[in-house]
Amino acid sequence: MALPPALGPDGRPTPTTFFLTVHHALRRDAHRFPAAVRAGVDPAAIAGHWSRYRAILVGHHEHEDELLFPAMRSAHPELAGVLDELAADHEALDDLLAEADAAYAAIAVEAGQAAEVAERLADVVGRHLDREEEHLAPAMERDGAAGPPPDAGPRDGFDDPAFQLPWLTDGLDPGLVDVLVDLLPPPLQEAFPGWRATYGAGPLVAASDAVA
Repeated sequence: MALPPALGPDGRPTPTTFFLTVHHALRRDAHRFPAAVRAGVDPAAIAGHWSRYRAILVGHHEHEDELLFPAMRSAHPELAGVLDELAADHEALDDLLAEADAAYAAIAVEAGQAAEVAERLADVVGRHLDREEEHLAPAMERDGAAGPPPDAGPRDGFDDPAFQLPWLTDGLDPGLVDVLVDLLPPPLQEAFPGWRATYGAGPLVAASDAVA
């Protein structure tokens, strides 16, 4: 069962707020893709959104493989078996991502195949994130170490903030969004409302929400 990102009793981000914010966005869009395909959204719009989603998902997994999982193995040896399973999930997802790449490239002539692959991806991503949230999120909260900023871009920031910031915050509680936006540098705060409006009017987001 998905854990929603939230703030702590003090109104500030907790050790898992950013982690669960990324999970929320990954899970949300995994379900948007099959809905968009079946709704007949422009294949070019789906392909463009997919390329960004794919990059964020891969970056999230690389972040976990390189930083989070080794840190958890060191601090929580009792989670070694779970971490092995999560690492295996990442390898299996690589194959499914390649399959999805091919399906989206041929979506104009094989929409049914693209929708089927998208549904399988949503199921696999959902179960993987559920496992992380069940086993890793409680340990992260107990450890009390706030994690790095949302890993939706390069290690030192966002490479496409006009997409990544509204993407991350889409569907979150408005109060949480306000707190997260307040953590951004002033130029990004000022640009955020316009970016959010443009993002929300995008064909994949608008159409998939309409049929949800």
